[in-house]
Amino acid sequence: ASSRTIVLISGTPSSELCSTHHLMTPGGNRGVGYETALNLAQHSAKYHILMGSRSLEAGQSAVTTILSSPNIQGPVT
Repeated sequence: ASSRTIVLISGTPSSELCSTHHLMTPGGNRGVGYETALNLAQHSAKYHILMGSRSLEAGQSAVTTILSSPNIQGPVT
């Protein structure tokens, strides 16, 4: 049996977490998952995007890249 570790890193205030919808994008560090997270973050402040990644480093890099993209409206972690 394989084991998996899930790590959630968020510096988002709890008041913001309660006022938004949360969407999880598995495989968010590349491909369709990345493009989905990017498009949602660019088009709606209504969603808090939670990106899943097998690699913590790749996930953090993808979040940093998305947050530095133009027209980001919602939080991404």
